[in-house]
Amino acid sequence: TQCPLSPCLWRYLTTNPASNTTEACFILFYSDDNLIGGEKHAYDEFKGLLADKFDITFQEKLEDFLGLDMNYDRDKGEFRISMRKFVDKFLDQMGISKVKYAGKIQTPGLTNMKIKRGDDEERSPTQDTNYRTKTGSCNWLVAGLRYDINYSTKECSRVADNPTLVADQLMDRLLLYLSQTRDAALTSHRTRMHQYVPPQTRRKPGDIDPELYEQMKDYNLDDGVAQPDQQNVQQEYVYDGHQMTLVIESDTDLGGQIETRQSTSGVIAYLDGHIIHWLAKTERMVFNGTTKAEYVGLTRSNALGKHITVILEFFGNKLGREYLLRCDNQAAEHLATQPNMSESGRAIDLRYHSIRQDYADGRMRVGGVKSTDNRSDICTKYLQPPLHEAHSAPLFE
Repeated sequence: TQCPLSPCLWRYLTTNPASNTTEACFILFYSDDNLIGGEKHAYDEFKGLLADKFDITFQEKLEDFLGLDMNYDRDKGEFRISMRKFVDKFLDQMGISKVKYAGKIQTPGLTNMKIKRGDDEERSPTQDTNYRTKTGSCNWLVAGLRYDINYSTKECSRVADNPTLVADQLMDRLLLYLSQTRDAALTSHRTRMHQYVPPQTRRKPGDIDPELYEQMKDYNLDDGVAQPDQQNVQQEYVYDGHQMTLVIESDTDLGGQIETRQSTSGVIAYLDGHIIHWLAKTERMVFNGTTKAEYVGLTRSNALGKHITVILEFFGNKLGREYLLRCDNQAAEHLATQPNMSESGRAIDLRYHSIRQDYADGRMRVGGVKSTDNRSDICTKYLQPPLHEAHSAPLFE
């Protein structure tokens, strides 16, 4: 069965005759590199089906996949992802491995340096012809592991067609930072995931008076035409073990881009407390207030939450399991959960208000997080060393 949202992800179900239970095996396809994992009987059976039809080589020990260095210790219940080999090869090609720098580079960027497209000083006569190659490799690092350089890479990529002097300097600093943080890795611990307790969320108007949302049902009149979302969904596969909890943090830096005054939204997703996804995006709209900017960022995290939830249900999470959204702006929280529309809400494009319906339908909860504890802040701007080190700590445990 193919995943409805990820065409490269497939699932194979079979019945284990010894226990008379349904077992699942999952397959991730990427050209001629495939990753297979699942319960033992399903895994062995599917592997046999592949061997019967294809001349295929199986590597039982998981070591690398698409530039990611992977290590799974079944006994300890630990899964570790790093990109040390890729970083070493990349920096060696750029000549960074031979550069000796006395000081410690604590952050990939500086808070007093901003790229201003078209306004910065011209580059030196000896221009760096590898700038595009550097941004491409940094983007691959961000896609696979390094959320701590997400914002730096996004900013440097903005001027890849015509880099400025400041962009050159920030890129050099970014590569020096990578050279000193080669051992970054994300580790998932089975015991910690099973013991994970989701954070508390603030009480919203609907928690105090549920009838506030009952008025919405009066407007949803039945037109007599059956719609796909009105049919009862039957889940083909449900995992009978631990059910995973999805938590997503979001933040927005208001007007961070100097030349356009556009804002940058950052999102980080956790699965049972372990980081699994991150995003830094320049918003097309120009906001005139933090509430609107944070609300759009919160809506973006809600869209991501719905997307990941469908994938988790494909892996066996039960239908209807709530996910949690967290941001550090109470006004954005209230705007997302209030049943009425305020003046500030009317000024925001209609497409961003779907989060209100999802909240009313009970798909998710919305809560707050302290600004200093909001890890998605690292995806929206350059931070001072203490805060940057705190937010990037999971990479260096």
